[in-house]
Amino acid sequence: MGIKGVGMTPLAIIAKEAGLHVSGCDTADEFITDEALRKAGIEPLIGFSPDHTEGMDLVITTGAHGGFDNPEVVYAKEQGIPVWTQGEAVGKFMDLAKKKSFVEGIAALYAYESQIPEVSKSKIKGLGKFYGIKDEKTIEFFKVHMKADVWHSKNEMGIIKKYAKTDVEKK
Repeated sequence: MGIKGVGMTPLAIIAKEAGLHVSGCDTADEFITDEALRKAGIEPLIGFSPDHTEGMDLVITTGAHGGFDNPEVVYAKEQGIPVWTQGEAVGKFMDLAKKKSFVEGIAALYAYESQIPEVSKSKIKGLGKFYGIKDEKTIEFFKVHMKADVWHSKNEMGIIKKYAKTDVEKK
């Protein structure tokens, strides 16, 4: 729920790349994350309806769009579907990374950081398009991440390839 948010989009993409079925909804408004979701093959549902939660094993929500009072969240809880906040989802992701091997932890970090350059690019584009913000000082943070996280993820992949034991792990 709120899949177009800048915190939710990377979570959705990581889950999809991990092989999970991902579905999410948001408003019909164009967001700076739309392009990243499209590239990942995730098409957000429009609006908020209890019908969106049919067949779901988990609902992740944000404080936006009513948070725990959102009709999807209320319905999911009534149906016994677990509901996590975005923060809880990130925490569980981190716990999972801690409980696994060093290489699996690096792979989890790689899965996250490899998404950041594209998200940063979308943020710069959206800041300019929707808010007229184009000055270098304001967008500098995102420009740094467009470069730094390419370097980070390249080095993380190098570690994965060096320490992974099987060909499948090395991919």
